[in-house]
Amino acid sequence: MDIAQNISVEDMASIRLWLLQESQRLEYARRSFEREKSEFDEKKREFENEKIIIMESVKEQARRTELEAKTLATEKILFKQKLEILEGGFRSLCKETLYHIGIFGNYNEYLEQQKRCILQRSRQSARTQEALQGSS
Repeated sequence: MDIAQNISVEDMASIRLWLLQESQRLEYARRSFEREKSEFDEKKREFENEKIIIMESVKEQARRTELEAKTLATEKILFKQKLEILEGGFRSLCKETLYHIGIFGNYNEYLEQQKRCILQRSRQSARTQEALQGSS
C-alpha cells in the first residue's frame, strides 16, 4: 500500500506546513551563517591590517633604538677622548704651575689625587647623562 493514501489531508497539510517551516528555518540559519562568516572575514582582515601596522611600528622602534645605541656609543668614545685631552692639559698645567712656583714635593701624589677627582667628576657626569637619556 501506498503511504500517501493512508495519510489524511489534514496530516498532509500539517506535514507540508512543517516542511515549509523547516525550509524557512534552514534558510534563516544559512543566511545567519553567511552573515557571521562575512563578519568574521572582515574582522580577520582588520586584524591582519592592524598586525601589519604594529609590526611596522615595532621595526621602526627597533631601528630607532639601534640608531640611538650607536649614537650613545659614539658619544661615549668622544667623551672619553675629551676627558683624556682635559686630563693631559690639566697635568701639563699643574706641572708648569708647580715648576714656576717652586713646589717639587709630592708631585706624583698630588697628580694622583687630581686624577681621582677628575675621574670621580667624569663618572658623576656620565651617570647624570645616562639618567637624562634614560628618562627621555
